[in-house]
Amino acid sequence: MIPVFPFQNITIFAVCSSEMFMAEIDFDIIYKSSYRKSFLFVKSYIHDDMASEDIAMESLYKYWKILRENRKEVSEKYLVSILKNSAISYLRRQSAHRNAMDAISESYRKDLELRLNSITSCDPEILFSDEIRKIYRKTMESLPAKTAMIFEMRKNDRLPVKQIARITGISEKTVEYHITKAIKALRSGLSEYLPAFIVFCIIMKIKSEL
Repeated sequence: MIPVFPFQNITIFAVCSSEMFMAEIDFDIIYKSSYRKSFLFVKSYIHDDMASEDIAMESLYKYWKILRENRKEVSEKYLVSILKNSAISYLRRQSAHRNAMDAISESYRKDLELRLNSITSCDPEILFSDEIRKIYRKTMESLPAKTAMIFEMRKNDRLPVKQIARITGISEKTVEYHITKAIKALRSGLSEYLPAFIVFCIIMKIKSEL
């Protein structure tokens, strides 16, 4: 689509006469004579009525301020430049926003796909198999005694972190550190024997029990 270009006959708003510039330049006059043309010009590029209205109004205000402050001959060519630059800035922001949204959508799609594959691959028989129990016990035995004890107090005894901290005489942050350390060790141990999706599923189950 070829953009509408309503500024075919460029005329001078601010006449060269010094008497004209000495008087206050009325914004209403500029608005009435140029708003419609400005709106159509911007809309032909960005295809959005509300945004075009905003850009046209803001551009006319900038143009009006230039007329008042510069006190010199300024033609509609200057207004077109303001409209053009404002439309370009808008389109660039829209493009950046769309790229960001596409990146978020792609990230969400991959995460959703991972979770779907994980739950699809998750076999309840594997979760409760003797092999998994052996790996679990072996991993617990490989950990420092305090780490294993704290993890099992949380997982098996279902004690809250605050109570574990009180019993062991350490801070809640340190309790959480030991639990995280145990989970990482379990993930590592399970990864040596099982596919990634199954490991993910088992770790999610363990975390849900904490």
